[in-house]
Amino acid sequence: MSAYQLVFILAVFAATPAALAAPDESAKPEAFYRAAYLQTDERDYAAAADLFEQVTKQKGAPQQVRAEA
Repeated sequence: MSAYQLVFILAVFAATPAALAAPDESAKPEAFYRAAYLQTDERDYAAAADLFEQVTKQKGAPQQVRAEA
């Protein structure tokens, strides 16, 4: 194995945990974006709160997204 290959392998393994830890914006459920729109643009706080609550209960949503909701 050449030094170049070793450096490449180490770089891939070093970057993997960081990539896994950073949530992808596309992982946020549609309800999260709808709630944010209702809150900021429509100022419909009651509807936004209901949707954010739904997001917090979605098992498929990443923990960080549920916490943000």
